Amino acid sequence: MIQVGQTVAVALLVYFVARIRWERSPEQRKRLIRLLLLYVCGAHLAMIVMQRDSWPISNYRLLHGRARLETGQLFRIGFFGVDKRGREWRIDPYAWRGISDWHLQYWFEVNFPALNPEERKEVVRWLYGLAERQRGELARGKTSPSILGPLSAPQIWMFPRELAVPPEPYVALRVYKDTWYPGPVLIDSRKITRKLVDEWRAH
Repeated sequence: MIQVGQTVAVALLVYFVARIRWERSPEQRKRLIRLLLLYVCGAHLAMIVMQRDSWPISNYRLLHGRARLETGQLFRIGFFGVDKRGREWRIDPYAWRGISDWHLQYWFEVNFPALNPEERKEVVRWLYGLAERQRGELARGKTSPSILGPLSAPQIWMFPRELAVPPEPYVALRVYKDTWYPGPVLIDSRKITRKLVDEWRAH
């Protein structure tokens, strides 16, 4: 049933685009463009409400091929604040003020290794500032990632929130890289290799 709905969603999109492309009347073309915009907005709203994906009414990249459970290595860049007792707290992905957590991870994987030591220090220090700023907000009960609160548009990526924070400031920010192979991790979730990428200490 879900596949039928997705097929209909794509078919309607193709229909509107084709009609606009071949329509001769300027007035009729304007009307079709307005209908297309209404359809796209309505379809996105439906995907948000139903929490489903229906390409191309989606924010996901189109992927192809088959995953290799034993040889296809995956990774995740993790950002952790450290309290004065040495405990680590995963930073909420909305702490980066408009920068997608996914894109930040990708940037760290591709660009961060090419920076010199001073540049790396500056990057992690800046991220520490954003993480500490949000820690204070979460500690005061402000959980909305936007200054508009509930009136703001939803973040399209819908990252899982990390709302637990210590009451006192972080003393450091640590950046880790986790790597794993899906097959072994499906059997034993502990088969993940963690490496410290960088750390910035406030004092």
